[in-house]
Amino acid sequence: MREGLALQSTRLELLPATIELLAADLCDRAKFGCLLQAIVPASWPPPLVERSELEWLIQKLGEDPEVLPWSARYFILKDPRILIGFGGFKSRPDTRGIAEVGYAMVTDHQCKGFATEALKALCEWAFTHPEVTRIIGETYPDLTASISVLEKSRFAYADAGSEPGVVQYELLRH
Repeated sequence: MREGLALQSTRLELLPATIELLAADLCDRAKFGCLLQAIVPASWPPPLVERSELEWLIQKLGEDPEVLPWSARYFILKDPRILIGFGGFKSRPDTRGIAEVGYAMVTDHQCKGFATEALKALCEWAFTHPEVTRIIGETYPDLTASISVLEKSRFAYADAGSEPGVVQYELLRH
């Protein structure tokens, strides 16, 4: 794992999703838990985290290892050490300074403030990079818990999303 890329919040550690972690996530639950030094719950992976997404991340990191800080992270509850979520940035900020973020939590740990805490940590880290002017997040309008996470993290409704049926929220640099 790349040292110095883990993010810390009050209750969480956000570990970069390296190729080694992603491969273990896909194929070897015991090794995955050992690498994370955390319990991997039976409810893993969270809703909306698909095998194809993890495979795409492995390919992307294989082509460009330097994108790792702007990629996905595993959300680990610190005490006790349990894997509870997955999320991060889709890629580096674009030429306009826009970075897109996403997140998913295992069902047992939803609606407890963990997603908001993780999202705030990701945004604080992103805004330490001067090229980032705006962070966007997209969700479905019927996912009220996801919208609540965005709003509690100071995101505001921006527009329709990039796909039909999706809405977009944004957080601007202050």
